[in-house]
Amino acid sequence: MEMRGIVSEFIGMIFLIILVVGSGIMGEKLAAGNTTFALLANEIATGVGLFVLISKFGPISDTHFNPAVNIATSFTNTFAGIRQFKEKV
Repeated sequence: MEMRGIVSEFIGMIFLIILVVGSGIMGEKLAAGNTTFALLANEIATGVGLFVLISKFGPISDTHFNPAVNIATSFTNTFAGIRQFKEKV
């Protein structure tokens, strides 16, 4: 993976961590004790945020946002197969 992809994966992973923690805090503060509403707010905020992150970082780095996946695919060179599939579709 090129350096641009590695940097975008790292930045995306940091944004994802901030997003998940922030949406959990937001859901808890908005819910006022209602667990169902807290989970729903957390889920919606995380889903929308993940969609935005994937749409912005997807063209740059295949958007795994998971260091374990990045390390494994760098050793097995499966990024090449993914890119070939994306080009055909």
